[in-house]
Amino acid sequence: MANKKVENDKESEDSSEKKSDSSLNIIDRLTQNSYEVIPVDEDVKWCVFSFFNAYDEKIDEYKHHAKSEKKLNYQLMKRFIFTAYNNLVELDQTISRGKVFKPYKDIKNVYNIYSELNLFVSKPISLSFEKLFLRKQKTYIEIKDNAELMIAKMELSKARAEALKSSMNTLEGEMKMLSQKSENFLELEKLYKKKNGEYVDNLHEISLIKDKREVLLNKIKSFEMQNLEIFSSEFYEILNKTVDSINEILDGLAFEFDTLLWEEARNSEVIKKFFAEAKIQGSFSSKTFLKYYLNSIDEEQSKGQNSELFDLLKYLESVSTRHIFILGNDSDEIQSLRYAIESIDKDYIVSSSISSDRVIIEHKRRNINLLMVNYSLKGIKCLDFLKDLWHSCPETKEEISVLVVFDNPSFEQVDELGFLGVEYYMRRHNNIEEYIEKVKSII
Repeated sequence: MANKKVENDKESEDSSEKKSDSSLNIIDRLTQNSYEVIPVDEDVKWCVFSFFNAYDEKIDEYKHHAKSEKKLNYQLMKRFIFTAYNNLVELDQTISRGKVFKPYKDIKNVYNIYSELNLFVSKPISLSFEKLFLRKQKTYIEIKDNAELMIAKMELSKARAEALKSSMNTLEGEMKMLSQKSENFLELEKLYKKKNGEYVDNLHEISLIKDKREVLLNKIKSFEMQNLEIFSSEFYEILNKTVDSINEILDGLAFEFDTLLWEEARNSEVIKKFFAEAKIQGSFSSKTFLKYYLNSIDEEQSKGQNSELFDLLKYLESVSTRHIFILGNDSDEIQSLRYAIESIDKDYIVSSSISSDRVIIEHKRRNINLLMVNYSLKGIKCLDFLKDLWHSCPETKEEISVLVVFDNPSFEQVDELGFLGVEYYMRRHNNIEEYIEKVKSII
């Protein structure tokens, strides 16, 4: 065991010596050869990639939200959306435990990642460069440490030179008091010459160390500047892509959170009662709630202190505009339904016709979001109409939600429509409120 310990100690010493020799060898090469450069131990692009890859793994489980077709600008909404959430939860605490629980948690997690990354945007690039790249360059660190050690060596040599100079001055004073032929003078002269030689050697050593250090510092500066340029370009390119990706995720999550929040609110008796008592007009939505808030405060004061909220209101009004097209057989019935749907929200644009040809014309003029169509159309079967619509204008299949209204639907009819991609159905009846609730749930 003792022999083994001795062997291990010897191996450790040999390793240290090799490391020291390696460090000295590179320093000799750097100081003796002007073309020699400090080697890169860990590639600069790899250092950047490794850093951002860790964040990429953090957001991986949320990436599907970035592909969501429906989004809301989270950065614009974040202040108000959580204010609305807190207010609604204060009215009905069950909301926080319902459908919004997961998107609320997810949006907080993703925003924390965004905030963490955003710190790097505000900091000087040199700090990120040092932390992510320079600290991983072993050779660079050894050379920089040696350059620092050279200061101590120069100071030590200077102190020795000063001591020798002082001793030489003392000897010179003693020699002046003696005869140049005396034995004592000759001994002091011999000692003086020896010390003078050591003094000159020290000055030469200081000069050599100073020159070596100057070369190393220039090589260090050159290493930093060359790699900082590559690092900066790579870092900001990936940073911007990552931040954009996270914003896409946040926008997708914001839409999901906002939608589920107001879905829960719409189903809450407590909140419905609050809306009724407060005489809040409109659909259950952030836009309606924001209007209510802005109307409840002093107009002049609100414009000054809440300009961001007015900008948000304009944004919400722009994204909440919905075009609904009603295609049926009875003009009077269509007109009644049109007025009822328009009463839900002034931002709903409702068009109607008894002619199926009007659908494509209207969609090209102003995108249709929801098409309400009577299954029993006159002059054309509903299935044939939809097939023609998808064929002549393929993009409409992705852009338009279709609600088919039946008199007496059969499973076969529903299956055929489902095969075409129709998701929404309802039975035809005289209760306008049923239509309104169905439209609300889809929009």
